[in-house]
Amino acid sequence: MTIRNSIGFLFVCGLIATFLSAYPIFFGKSYVSPGYGPQLLYDDLPYVPGYKSTDLEVLGADAGAMPWAVLPYSRVQHQSIFVDGEFPLWNRYNSAGIPLFAQGQSMVLDPLHWIVIAGEGNGWAWDSKFLLAKLVFLLGLAACLFLVTQSRLTTFLIVVSAAFIGFFYYRFNHPAYFTMTYAPWVIFFYLRLLNRLKGSAREDLYRYGKWDWLSYCGITGTSLLLLFSGTPKEAFILFLAVHFAGIIGVLGVSRIGLGMLRNMGALIAIFVVITLASAPHWLVFLDSLSRLSTIYLNPHCNFVKNTWGFLDTIYRGKNSLWVFPTVNIFLSASALLSVAALPRLYRRPEFWMVWITLSCLLLFAHGAVPNYICQKIPLVGTIHHIYDVCYAAAIIFAVIAAGLGLQEFFLDLRQGKRRMSWIVAVCLLFAFLAWGLVDRNYHLDTRVSIPTVLAVLSILGTLLFFLLSVRFLKGSKNPSVGQLIVLGILFVLTHFYHGLHFPIDWDEELDRLILNPTPRADFLEPSKAVESLGYLLPTNPNFFLEKECGEALPSDGFEAYVDRYPDLLKAFNRSGTKVTKADWGKGHYCTFGRSEGRTDWERLNSSKIIDSVLALSRSTNGRVDEIEKYKNDLERAITSSSSYVHVQHHVARFLKGVGADRWGVGPARVLGIGRTPMSGFYAFLKLESLNGPDAVMNSRYMELLDMMGWSLPENEFWLRTMNALEFMQHSALLDMLNVKYLLSWKKDLRVSHLAAKPISYSQSPEPPYQVNNGLRDEILSLRQVPSEGLDRVSCNPKAEGLQPDGREDNVYLVNLNELVYDEQTVLFSIGAMNLARSNPPGAFHTGDSNYVLGVSLEKDGPLVNQRDGRISLTVTDSDQTIWIYACKDGNDQAGAEYRLNAAIATNSDMRLVTDQDMKIWERRTPWPRAFFVDDVAFYRTNELADFVRNANGVPFAAVRSDKTMKPKTNREVVEGKDYSLTSNSTSFQIEAPSSGMVVLSETHIPEDIHVTVNGEPRDVIFVNHAFRGVYIDEPGHYTVSFLYQPRAWYMSWFLSVVGFMLLASLVYLSRRPTLGGSLFHSGRAGREMKIM
Repeated sequence: MTIRNSIGFLFVCGLIATFLSAYPIFFGKSYVSPGYGPQLLYDDLPYVPGYKSTDLEVLGADAGAMPWAVLPYSRVQHQSIFVDGEFPLWNRYNSAGIPLFAQGQSMVLDPLHWIVIAGEGNGWAWDSKFLLAKLVFLLGLAACLFLVTQSRLTTFLIVVSAAFIGFFYYRFNHPAYFTMTYAPWVIFFYLRLLNRLKGSAREDLYRYGKWDWLSYCGITGTSLLLLFSGTPKEAFILFLAVHFAGIIGVLGVSRIGLGMLRNMGALIAIFVVITLASAPHWLVFLDSLSRLSTIYLNPHCNFVKNTWGFLDTIYRGKNSLWVFPTVNIFLSASALLSVAALPRLYRRPEFWMVWITLSCLLLFAHGAVPNYICQKIPLVGTIHHIYDVCYAAAIIFAVIAAGLGLQEFFLDLRQGKRRMSWIVAVCLLFAFLAWGLVDRNYHLDTRVSIPTVLAVLSILGTLLFFLLSVRFLKGSKNPSVGQLIVLGILFVLTHFYHGLHFPIDWDEELDRLILNPTPRADFLEPSKAVESLGYLLPTNPNFFLEKECGEALPSDGFEAYVDRYPDLLKAFNRSGTKVTKADWGKGHYCTFGRSEGRTDWERLNSSKIIDSVLALSRSTNGRVDEIEKYKNDLERAITSSSSYVHVQHHVARFLKGVGADRWGVGPARVLGIGRTPMSGFYAFLKLESLNGPDAVMNSRYMELLDMMGWSLPENEFWLRTMNALEFMQHSALLDMLNVKYLLSWKKDLRVSHLAAKPISYSQSPEPPYQVNNGLRDEILSLRQVPSEGLDRVSCNPKAEGLQPDGREDNVYLVNLNELVYDEQTVLFSIGAMNLARSNPPGAFHTGDSNYVLGVSLEKDGPLVNQRDGRISLTVTDSDQTIWIYACKDGNDQAGAEYRLNAAIATNSDMRLVTDQDMKIWERRTPWPRAFFVDDVAFYRTNELADFVRNANGVPFAAVRSDKTMKPKTNREVVEGKDYSLTSNSTSFQIEAPSSGMVVLSETHIPEDIHVTVNGEPRDVIFVNHAFRGVYIDEPGHYTVSFLYQPRAWYMSWFLSVVGFMLLASLVYLSRRPTLGGSLFHSGRAGREMKIM
């Protein structure tokens, strides 16, 4: 029976296998779901807007690759192709701009990936791609298996089993999953070619001469798709493996001598075509990699020690099922049976092309090539986890070997041959597999564990399947329905734990071990806060009556300011201060009120805000008819607003509704606190930020971050985050990087937490009554001192905490140092303190009536606690000492660890502008994205950091040189206007009052970044270490356009066209009978190999 006549059968095999192994995906579950844990927009459930489920599932490996990199890439690609009409070369959202296509894993050239691009990266589109990729993979295996076995039964069983390989759960939603998609098809076309060369080809499959042009095109096309489909590491090793196998097969059927040379020449022609045709993929990637950086640049090869791990995930140990790419027990057993059939299979080239390649991959994964040699192999030496990449490639060959073994097993049973031999072989094989579980932690104790049951079911089920097959399959007699049901149940039990399943609920341990996909999310569900970014009205003194804080309101206005807000009035009444309400209100407003968005709205110039919003909407391409239609609604909304935050909500909704350009007042970057949003996911939100999980990074940009003190944390390879205090610490860097907005989910960015180094409790502490000078570099430090009979707080639960209880207190000195960031002192106040004891556990804190922590500015001075224990303590001195008192609860032990934590509020210049599902805080002094400056400074190395910190918010341009020249203090700066942003370009207008430098704070890559000034090409200069600059010779109005286009772009496509033209020429020649037969030279006809 031919493959052509069995296409329907093969397709049904693939569909059944895909459904059985991933059926929850067809019922609302997802490969790409927030339920897999990595932080996205929020740092905890629901992770993204609109997600309702609380189900969580732990994935085996690299759970962040999809949500932080690949998922955002797909939305960037959609924006580039369907909105901007450009090829997606650049990702402006990560790390101040980074190559996208040159990452080598954008997958944009894979036809299946266009489902995701068209779906804008949403969950349903990714699920469709995962399912189709698995189906294409299984169909390719089915075609290979049917070609080498000519058996529907063998093909069906092996294909269904292959849908349950451990690799699919190890790389559950990783882009490496897609690298496997097309690899079986490359092997299929090689097998097809071998059949032709052996002289046993079926006439209905081959039409022109002896050379199979369809196989030639198939090998070429599927090889290209393999390279384009997933991750570079896996694709490279798979590419080498499938073609190595193909070469072995061709050599095996070639006659030694001229015939072999002709055939190898034809293969070389194939490789030349593939190399040329794929040039846009590999040439741009390698050229960019040579000038950028990656964490994989340091050669190192990690090998695997567990020699059993490839056979099935159960050999990884009961607590680590899905942390390795594996096959499964059924396939492993079937493949090993092919070795038992070696006397009959050794003449078949398919056997050797599969087993030689499989053996080489496994030997390499286990360190057969020493590390020092592996490191020197180009490209291979930088694949740090070479073992799992080799395992992934080996899986395909193991599956085909399993088909060969299972077919020989069934063939002998049908012919009534070697039944006892097979029984012995099966028993020995499974004794071997069972022995492999020794020391894998599968010990039967008083409670049989779920992993142990799964291991036993897998091995015992497969053993019984083969033994009962010997019993049930006798000659030409078909087994009964009951016998088929028994075999089917055993087959299912063998594969059960490899599949995706709905939660079972009745056994938590089983649910934890088996992958239970979580519900699908609508990633395009908008965040109201994020949607408002780019439409927010910039804070501008012209919108209000205030200029400086002291001139903001008259005295009675500050008194009204306190009366207007109940929380402020309550705080003033509790304060016990002797200052007037007006002075207290002025102090609060200037320190906190402005950044909180508080104001006296009776004095708000609402008409000016409305006029400014309408003018902005018109100047940023808002639809005129929509502006007029909703103008009155805007006026009513703003006039009735009770806070600045509400005004911003209305402004953003209006500008977005009338179709105004986003970031019409100028592009700005955004940074969230910690992992809110998670680095990389900004790109999915279409927010430009400062970091990203990209494999290929801009080394100059990373150097700039390090130079400014924002270094990678220990044990992190790429992730840089900031907390609230670090926003102030790195304020100069944030200014330089055009960071205008800060994000938080639930956290108030004006409140931070400090922790003193822990100290050990002493029963008899000694003077001095001051903190050692060695601790003065810390903001908060703690020391225990003698109590001298002081009794100021109580541990009695029935009494108020702020009174004596008859027992002396534990007394501590706390030293508070000022916060100094960028050579400026930041005032802060302490709103709460907590003193925690480790052993036995105990806590004393302000703000509670029991176990209260008393606070005083002097040893015998009054407590500053309010009646409810709370404190509000402003730190104004550079070295302030306070006393704290904790009651003795009778549980203190010598050596117990005490740790002090304090919540502080800072005098920050941030202003809350949106408080919806996220809080958005506006920074006051970011540099514009593009600007002109009439002065050029020079720096050698780290002087640039000093320039930035001393810039006082005024942008400058500095060029690296062998001399140092500081920026002028009276430099003239002009902001860029009328920006036009596309995926690959940034254009803007500039009014240059003189000659000088135009700077764009987006990363520069020499020869890849191009600039035109008024349409004329100019040279791009490295400015401020990592960014783009162009020199302007004379004053005037300029249109400046920067474009990213890799220098190898046109050359790569030229080579690709040459490759396809060469392929077309070879196909044309193959169709001419006088020439086609000479391209490949066949060996001896039949199934036997000439050599081997």
